[in-house]
Amino acid sequence: RMIRPMELKKSAMETLAAVGMAVGEMTKANPQLTDESVGHMLQEGIVPVMLAVLQSSSSQSLTTKDTPSSRIRESAGIVISAMAVCSVEAMMELQSCHAITSMLSAMSDPGLAALPSQMRGDGAPKCLGMLQTAAALLTFSQHDENKTESDQIDRLLEAIDAGAITTLSRI
Repeated sequence: RMIRPMELKKSAMETLAAVGMAVGEMTKANPQLTDESVGHMLQEGIVPVMLAVLQSSSSQSLTTKDTPSSRIRESAGIVISAMAVCSVEAMMELQSCHAITSMLSAMSDPGLAALPSQMRGDGAPKCLGMLQTAAALLTFSQHDENKTESDQIDRLLEAIDAGAITTLSRI
């Protein structure tokens, strides 16, 4: 297994985040092209990799200074968020992976919401991608006709169990 420099990993993740955001923006112009693009990303296993990055114990907390490691984690949240907002297929894969728990767990660092993203440059918190994904997953599960009322309640309880109330009270 090859070990790559942290700066190279950071640049690759930031590039992937930019691609993910661009694909999300393409939804407005050409939804069919977006489905194909997201489909390719899903086939490459992007979701499990991004979730692993968010859950990685070796990843530095996002609440610390702006480091390559914290930018890698923030980028993973952006990639997942971009995919979630433009693809039902991505939403279904995220639900099957119980990504709500992963998103809320990654956001649970104290003070996370108080630190603005240096990547976005708009004053948004570093956890915005994770927050958007968790919200999209909850909304999706409420509108999913294939889900029973019990499934919808289970998804809501999953979010509560993952610390949604505590995490959101800090934002």
